Amino acid sequence: MQISKKEIESVKRSYELAAVIESYGVKLTKKGSNYVGLCPFHKEKTPSFTVNPKTNLYHCFGCNAGGDVIGFVTKKEGIGFREAYEKLNGAQKSRRAEGKGKSRNTEHSDKNS
Repeated sequence: MQISKKEIESVKRSYELAAVIESYGVKLTKKGSNYVGLCPFHKEKTPSFTVNPKTNLYHCFGCNAGGDVIGFVTKKEGIGFREAYEKLNGAQKSRRAEGKGKSRNTEHSDKNS
């Protein structure tokens, strides 16, 4: 069954990308209106990884990786789009069931822990 664009956009909007990235152990520092840190996808000494909280997108100027929250989870965990979507959507539904409402999620569910 195909996932609708509306459902995908709902999951993307429900997460603060910087918080999700930090939950994977990436240290981000506020610099202007963005966050910067060392890229989790390649070794580097100078931060080239940028997260824009306004657009909820990331980009690395070193390896040219970039995308949204689903793309980050896909790349970081080495899983497919559907699996990343379902992981984030499951965590979103779990948070709502716990009574945390529609506030933006700042964490992901980690099936490996």
